[in-house]
Amino acid sequence: MVVNSSGTLVTLAAKVKAGDLAFLVNRISGEEQEVRVAYVEQEFEDKRCVGLAFKNPCPYFWRRTRQKPRIPEEIRVIVRGTDTNGNAFVHSAYTVDISKSGARLDGVGYLAKPGATIEVKRRWRGKASYRVMWVGQVGTDQVNQVGLFCLDTEKNIWGVRLPESEAEASAKPSSPSKKRRSS
Repeated sequence: MVVNSSGTLVTLAAKVKAGDLAFLVNRISGEEQEVRVAYVEQEFEDKRCVGLAFKNPCPYFWRRTRQKPRIPEEIRVIVRGTDTNGNAFVHSAYTVDISKSGARLDGVGYLAKPGATIEVKRRWRGKASYRVMWVGQVGTDQVNQVGLFCLDTEKNIWGVRLPESEAEASAKPSSPSKKRRSS
């Protein structure tokens, strides 16, 4: 992937043509920008090189910092959604870490695809809708994990006080990590 403040050059499997509109998501920060397909190279092995252009230059889009800090927390959740074949699923999973704007789940990577909307439910604490931002690849530490961005920004289904900023998160003394599985 090649990036600059005007857009990016990426490889896509999706069929697009010059002039199409799409949304580009920074999977680290969760930031979303509407882009226009400016260039499409000929297809090779079901993939094509695509140039995506921002409407206006966006120099901070590619930043590698999160909007909200994540804290490690293992919480059992129920996930509902549609798998990569279009079939509805209900599956149990665990959080790896959580924040006010998203979470990382383990146990559903093979079910979801980036861009999909899923429902995450925590027993007795409610549910919220999330967009799948990324799916961990086989051969990496994130295999079978998904990164989520919360679409219901006012909801906190975690039952944990979450820090607003990195400074607030780092100012707290760290307590020993406890492995717990709660519903």
